[in-house]
Amino acid sequence: MTRENLKLGRSGEELAKEFLKKNGYKILACNYKDRLGEIDIVAQEGEIICFVEVKTRKGLRFGLPEEAVFNKKQKKLSFAALKFLKSNNLLDVNSRFDVVSVVLEAGLVQIKLIKNAFEFDLTH
Repeated sequence: MTRENLKLGRSGEELAKEFLKKNGYKILACNYKDRLGEIDIVAQEGEIICFVEVKTRKGLRFGLPEEAVFNKKQKKLSFAALKFLKSNNLLDVNSRFDVVSVVLEAGLVQIKLIKNAFEFDLTH
């Protein structure tokens, strides 16, 4: 990943965190890493633990950012989320996967939240 892409991703995550906070989410962790994968943001909305994947793009030339959260990525996120829930003794708490789509184009910022974007996928 290029330095420019890393910078773009970080700025998208910062914008997503602020957006989530303004919409009532409590941020629990950022960039949670496990050998199975990484979760950009772990947050809580009400009684629900939300595992948030942030996708950021400069324009729509390559499609919508959320379209990049495909099956392989969903599986990695599912295993990392399960590890987070287990290690924090939260297996009995409701959880879901959200995606925050960030588009930075022509000086404008567009942020879209997709709640319950996909289900746990723990198949091998």
